[in-house]
Amino acid sequence: MANTVTKTISGWKVVMEWAPGVGHGGPHRLTIEAADPEHPPVGGLSQGVLRKLGAIESAREVRPAEYRFDPEPLHAELADNGLSDRYLALLSAAYIGFVDAGISNAVQELADKLGKPANTIRGQLSQARKDRGIMEGRNGKPGGVLTEKGRATLQE
Repeated sequence: MANTVTKTISGWKVVMEWAPGVGHGGPHRLTIEAADPEHPPVGGLSQGVLRKLGAIESAREVRPAEYRFDPEPLHAELADNGLSDRYLALLSAAYIGFVDAGISNAVQELADKLGKPANTIRGQLSQARKDRGIMEGRNGKPGGVLTEKGRATLQE
C-alpha cells in the first residue's frame, strides 16, 4: 500500500503518494483536483496555489524521510586518493540524498558530518558539477542529479 498525504489548498485537494518502501525523495504520484468538484475554484490553478504547493514541505513533516549516511567511505577515499572523481561522486550522492530527505541545509549538514567547513563542501560540490561532470545542477540551488559519469564512477 502506498504512503499518502492529502492537503487542501485554496479550494484544491492535493494528494501525494509514495511507493511502498520508498524512504526518501519526492512523491511518485501527485494529483490536484477541486476539493468540491461541483464548484471548482474560478480561474483554475493560480500562481499563488502553485507556490503554495510547498505542501511537499508539510508532507516531509508528516512523513520524514529516512536517509542513512556513512561518512567512512568518503574519509577513506579522500585519505587514499585525494579529491578524486570517486570522492566527488560519493560526496555528490550523499548531498543529493540529504536534499531528497528534506534536510533544509544539506551542505551544512554534510559538512558537520564530515568535520569540514561548509565552504569546503560547497566548493567540492561546485567542482563536481562544473569541472568534473559528476553531478548536474545549479550552484546555489539545492539538489541535483548524478550524471552518467557520476553513476559509473560509483559502480567502479
